Amino acid sequence: MTLISRKRLPSLRVPYKPGAYGTARWSNKDLDPVPVELRTWGGLDYWAYWCSDMLAPPLAATVSTVMSLGFTARETIPIVFFGFMICSVVVTLTGKMGATYHVAYPVLVRSTFGMIGSYPAIVIRAFVAMMWTAILCVQAGAFLQNCIEAIWPSFKRFPNHLPESAGIDCKSFSAGLLCFFLYWIIQTILSLMPIQKLRLLFLAKAIIVPPTFLALFLWAVIVTHGGGPLVTGKYVLTTPMNTAYSALTGLNVMIGLFSSMAVNMPDFGRFSKNNLAGGHQYFALPVIGTLGALTPIFVTSAHSQLWGEFEWYMPAVIAKFDNRAAKFFTGASFILATIGNQIAAG
Repeated sequence: MTLISRKRLPSLRVPYKPGAYGTARWSNKDLDPVPVELRTWGGLDYWAYWCSDMLAPPLAATVSTVMSLGFTARETIPIVFFGFMICSVVVTLTGKMGATYHVAYPVLVRSTFGMIGSYPAIVIRAFVAMMWTAILCVQAGAFLQNCIEAIWPSFKRFPNHLPESAGIDCKSFSAGLLCFFLYWIIQTILSLMPIQKLRLLFLAKAIIVPPTFLALFLWAVIVTHGGGPLVTGKYVLTTPMNTAYSALTGLNVMIGLFSSMAVNMPDFGRFSKNNLAGGHQYFALPVIGTLGALTPIFVTSAHSQLWGEFEWYMPAVIAKFDNRAAKFFTGASFILATIGNQIAAG
């Protein structure tokens, strides 16, 4: 890498910012303890953070995996709550390390794996972040497509410009690809914000997105007159496992959603005003996550009752809305939700 960056691609070299400790290899401004004046995160900021991380499309995908085991809402909600409760214990403890020493995950991981051994752990976490970014960019691009179609319905007829040799005959593929790149540009710009300033983005999402989730939840309850088949029906297991093992499988699914966040929570915990601020996460994670899970369950149940199929992919649900204003504002809110989740988790 040194040979490439110095002799072939010098523009890729990042200007070195000397740190207060160690050599250039082991210390720089980003790895040093956060200065006191930048420790601005309080309890409310962590509640806003988890609103940003929880109320997002990945929650619907994870809940759908649990319900695919044959559970209804009555069984799924307790599984979601206890899964997030287990996550909150680990997240709070790792966040407390960051709040105590005010250093990031790459520094703290050295205490476990050593100076050289920390590199694989950091690379693995970076790879997970890149995969997460790719997945969410695709989904957020679809939300952007919802918004554009709400403003200009003719965008639905956007032709597919790919040649036949590409083997892709989806009529809306070019439109989706265009929206994907547009969103990618937007999220890249926002992801360059310093972490200490991200709390403002998370606060904005905490104000805008929850009302959208609540509106969708109320809409689903009203149109189904109580919840629909996923709420009022009986559970029928779809696996050869018994109920207990199926529940444990669902619990493992919920824990897996934030297993990566449990590792690198010090990245945000280091900006705590004090050691107690991060403790709010123990309550914020399961409460917000469980309440947020109600919306995709009820919306999918309503979609089944109205259109005859269970649809967990939110862009497809929004595309069915007849009201253009509802389609636009819901899509825009979910774009903000995805950006917040992508930056928070990636």
